[in-house]
Amino acid sequence: MKMRSKLKKHLAALDPANENVCEPEIRITEQQAGIWKVKTAHSSFIGAEELKDDVRTAPFLFWRLAKDIFSISPRLVTLWLLYQAWLSFSGSISLYLANNLLKSIENHLTSGAPEGGAMLRALIQRICFSILNYCIPWYGYKVHENLEKMVTLHFELVLMRADFDVDLETSKGYGHKPETSASQAWNSLDQITNLIRVGLSIFSDVAVITNVSSSQTGIVHVLLSMAQPAAWHFNRTRLSRVYLAYTNHDDYHHLQNLRNLANGEFRSDIISGGLSTWILSQYEGARGRLTGVFTGQPESYMDNEKIFPTSSVLLGLVGDLPIAFSIVSLAILQQSSERLRTSIYRIISTGRRFRQNVDKVKALYNSDIPSSVNTGEKEYPSDDKAAAGMSFELRELSFSYPEAQDRKALDSISLRINRGDLVVVVGANGSGKSTLVRILSRLYEPSSGELLIDGVPASEYRVHELHRATTLLSQDNLIYPLALRLNIGLGYPGKEDDHAMVDDAAHQGGAAEFISKLKDGMETNLDPGIVCHPVNLRGKTSHPLYKEMERLSKKTEISGGEKQRIAASRAFMRFKTGNVNFVAVDEPSSALDADGELKLFENLIAVREGKTMVFVTHRFGHLTKYADQIICMKDGSIVEHGSHEQLLREDGEYAKLYNIQAGAFAP
Repeated sequence: MKMRSKLKKHLAALDPANENVCEPEIRITEQQAGIWKVKTAHSSFIGAEELKDDVRTAPFLFWRLAKDIFSISPRLVTLWLLYQAWLSFSGSISLYLANNLLKSIENHLTSGAPEGGAMLRALIQRICFSILNYCIPWYGYKVHENLEKMVTLHFELVLMRADFDVDLETSKGYGHKPETSASQAWNSLDQITNLIRVGLSIFSDVAVITNVSSSQTGIVHVLLSMAQPAAWHFNRTRLSRVYLAYTNHDDYHHLQNLRNLANGEFRSDIISGGLSTWILSQYEGARGRLTGVFTGQPESYMDNEKIFPTSSVLLGLVGDLPIAFSIVSLAILQQSSERLRTSIYRIISTGRRFRQNVDKVKALYNSDIPSSVNTGEKEYPSDDKAAAGMSFELRELSFSYPEAQDRKALDSISLRINRGDLVVVVGANGSGKSTLVRILSRLYEPSSGELLIDGVPASEYRVHELHRATTLLSQDNLIYPLALRLNIGLGYPGKEDDHAMVDDAAHQGGAAEFISKLKDGMETNLDPGIVCHPVNLRGKTSHPLYKEMERLSKKTEISGGEKQRIAASRAFMRFKTGNVNFVAVDEPSSALDADGELKLFENLIAVREGKTMVFVTHRFGHLTKYADQIICMKDGSIVEHGSHEQLLREDGEYAKLYNIQAGAFAP
């Protein structure tokens, strides 16, 4: 408890918010590293103060970490520490035993005196050590794996608790993103232990070298062996550098947005909207402009020397300094054997992965998956009558989803929809309304029965031409990871840069008003896709780079109704192509208020000329007076169809649904 209070005291003293802390003068420099804007903080301190603070705080932090980990599994931690100790001294023990064996042989060869007993003892010691040196690491690795798993799970819980304590607004900022993870917590422990282990190894190696060599030669060898590590230490610059890197390259962001757009989440929109050609051309253009531009991690760019690598060459030369003491035939033989053993291991390992790599290459070149929707060679439209809309005829049509073959989503549907009709489809949830719309839109292939479009089997038409003549506006329409102007403009690929046309579509879809209130208006990207890479900034809220990070663009949240207005505006943009003969509207206003829904329906009806329209909605009161036909569905079947007046007289399922809605407004 006393140790923990001391830790809190030291950490509080180091808190940047503490007014007693002497703040250094910080100078910010910036550079463009390929796709990254990198801003680096240069402190007036040379690092001595920070190092002193680290040395003062480290024992308390390490002690707390050690206690936390020991409490997880005392037995495993003890075994793991013994394993680490063995790794520390095993190399030196091996050298010592090898030296004893070689000395026995050398004494026998030089003096001629029998050394059988000494040689046998040295050989037995060497054999026993070799057995232990294989058994202990074998068991130690199992301990290492188990402990790593337990420690990682423990710190996952710790980080999860800390994350849950953060309020919603703070969680949206880049500063909230942790600079560590549960696995990194284990890596830190492993590296700290490794540091101690290496220190013990150095101590034991020095002892062996001093014992084997004459005292003067051993000291010189040790000093020369330390030359390269010491030179490397003074050459490095990344020990405690504070910097902020974030992506600011427009082509990189565009490429990432296109990748996100191409994933399965937007598949329905891409197919029905005919966006694949636009996405591929945009991707190819952005990729070409990124050729030769650095896209790796910022630290690797900053560490690469842009001029002749003088320091690296000097480090290599310094590394060869103890050459006169180390290159002997026995060392060459030992190194050659080790290299041969490593090469054999690599060949075996590569051979095991060979077939996996072959299979991956096969999969790469066999990535084309046949479509389940049959497509023919007939052009659409095939006659001038299509200008009046698209007609449909369903004959005993049934459909089951692949994951539910035993249940029919549509069961023996027979139906005729004339060109230019406005059809309203009603029914309870799960009655098959949305499935019917997707069958008509040629997103699904019927399991059985026939679907005729303009009197021709649907499978005879080129499916992409049917999609071009169709607009599907549904509650499932998503917001693309692009600017709002593109979100609307892609209803008409090729005209997305026609600002007047896009603005008009936004007005028709009801999105113009709320978009105008956004800071960047039509250029707003709800998810700007900025990749932020802060280093050594966690918790330093007063640091100028932290404030710079907080000023970066973040995700913009909009309501469900606003998203539906954008999707509706995209549909109106699509109408401007002049190719649309069929409009499928599936619950597009579920998140809109009553006034917004009424205006949307009125705007859709205003452009119905030359289009067949099928509406699926639970709130159908606005549409019944315009409907040429009302279809009432239940359990995948059509139970009634006709006009509003006719169905009310029949007093069936439709009358029941209508009266429920009307009753809500009764006095």
